[in-house]
Amino acid sequence: MKPPLRSALRISGVICLVLAALFATQPAVADGLAFGTMDDMGTVGIPAGVDAHMVRDAIVRALEGRKWTVQSQSDTTVVGYLKHRGYEAKLTFVYDAVHVRILSDSYKIDSSGHLEERGIPDRWVRNLKNDIPRFLAAALAKH
Repeated sequence: MKPPLRSALRISGVICLVLAALFATQPAVADGLAFGTMDDMGTVGIPAGVDAHMVRDAIVRALEGRKWTVQSQSDTTVVGYLKHRGYEAKLTFVYDAVHVRILSDSYKIDSSGHLEERGIPDRWVRNLKNDIPRFLAAALAKH
């Protein structure tokens, strides 16, 4: 028979591991709002003859043209950030040979800069959705 203290320590260690694993998978929270959840903002179609480099360049040009900061870019994603007019917005563009999917992790902010609630800057996204095909068409014309 095992000593009671040793069994209790073993059980409490298992409980700690389970709780640590549970909380490690939860999104970060600030001001009561969960960061890391994404809203699907739709897609932009990619015309035939466009390669991944052209798509990435079109997304970056669209973001920079609208005063967004490009936070990161890879062979399949571009992440843009903008804090302006009561929104703090982070858009992730995931692209392949067929389309660009736009995901939003955006919030409304109050006058003191605190996050109020999830907010989707629809007009900003619509402008970017209109800009990307224009830049792709210009890239195809040069190609």
